[in-house]
Amino acid sequence: MKRTLNKLERRIRKAAAMIVIGLAGTLASLLIFHPLSFIGFIIVGIALMLFANVYFLYALIRGPGKERAIEQAATQEVITMQPEEGGKTEPEIKPELTPEYVLAP
Repeated sequence: MKRTLNKLERRIRKAAAMIVIGLAGTLASLLIFHPLSFIGFIIVGIALMLFANVYFLYALIRGPGKERAIEQAATQEVITMQPEEGGKTEPEIKPELTPEYVLAP
């Protein structure tokens, strides 16, 4: 069974792929003995790894996205207070959650 990835997981995988490509670029530039290999080291390797780290932090700050938040909220139970005939309030558990209860980030 193949599992679908949410936005957070996809962003983290993209950041990891960029870091691997950046490491490969730095390794390749270190193996080449040419004055321009230092420029490749900085542009390809370090810049890509720096961007990947910033993208990773952005992914953590943004979170899983609206789809995941709605999915998590829909599985939770909501407790509301409904007044009874005698004026007492008794909690009522609603297993369903409508979009009006979900707060957008």
